[in-house]
Amino acid sequence: MKKILSIIITLVLIMAMCVPVFADSGGTNPIAEVTDIIGGLTALSGIILGALGALVFAVQVVVQLTKEAPRIRQIPTKLYVIIVSMIICELALFIIASLASIVVLWYYIVLAAFMAFVVAYIAIYGWDTLKELYLRYSKLKE
Repeated sequence: MKKILSIIITLVLIMAMCVPVFADSGGTNPIAEVTDIIGGLTALSGIILGALGALVFAVQVVVQLTKEAPRIRQIPTKLYVIIVSMIICELALFIIASLASIVVLWYYIVLAAFMAFVVAYIAIYGWDTLKELYLRYSKLKE
């Protein structure tokens, strides 16, 4: 019963979010507006994935080059990856904001911190997961 109720509530919320798009079309085709929004989200998702990949690469390079330093050697590597990820993501936020002349709001900093955890997770476990997938599917071909 709870699953059915949660599905119904989800569908009602989705329909409620679609109402503003169809309510005041102003003589334009609402389907075309939705298509334009989806096209914009597709382009934006490509930019976000590219930025995510660049941040992960930067974190991995910095960690690999500095993890054998005398003081850093004492810190657990996973914790060090998280710290480096926080620093690089916050720096990237301020660099992009200054280049694009965007005022940095408080929630941008919070979102960059959240993004830093995603970047750190990918930097820590990304290669292991990729290796596992490669080994799993290379055995299937044999």
